[in-house]
Amino acid sequence: MRSIHFLSEYPSDNIAQGQASSDALSNAYRYTHLVDMSHVYNVWQQSYFVINSANRVIAFVPDESTPALRQLKGENLYLRAMMYFNMARVFGRPYTQGDGSNEAVPIVKEDTREEFPARNTVKEVYDFVISDLQKAAELMTEQKNNNFASKEVALALLSRVYLYKGDNAKAIEYADKVITSNRYVLLGQCLRQLFPRGAGG
Repeated sequence: MRSIHFLSEYPSDNIAQGQASSDALSNAYRYTHLVDMSHVYNVWQQSYFVINSANRVIAFVPDESTPALRQLKGENLYLRAMMYFNMARVFGRPYTQGDGSNEAVPIVKEDTREEFPARNTVKEVYDFVISDLQKAAELMTEQKNNNFASKEVALALLSRVYLYKGDNAKAIEYADKVITSNRYVLLGQCLRQLFPRGAGG
């Protein structure tokens, strides 16, 4: 989703806009967001599309299902958590401002006809995300290719959530679990495997 990239990266120090653009990404870069900005609308709408779809799968699959169905439920818990984490960062203030007491986005756990649900606090969204990711890691036991979420992917996102929450000890704890799982390698190790010293011309 390109819009989440614009809204999360362009206001940061990671981007320097070199020329004018007619795209609304310039508004993100300059902190001049508009209510009807296309990227804001896209992130909100598409995130809740994913959340609503995930909610249906999560509600349909019991925790005591077959390993394959438990894996499917875990993947959808991961997707829901990732959407809420992204939206909390875009539409809410950082957790460390007010210890999560500021408003973020509405938590919608099931199909609802409520047109304008109340916004939950940043803390409530983070707590919900952490709960989803912990359960996702517990349910995902099958080894699938990298097109799918996995236990280790859920643990990696947990590490990032705790980092943004300001809980560095927990961030390190979950990062270590991913590193010591040996399922994935750090980028530096991967590059050394692909381009060993002395190889090539």
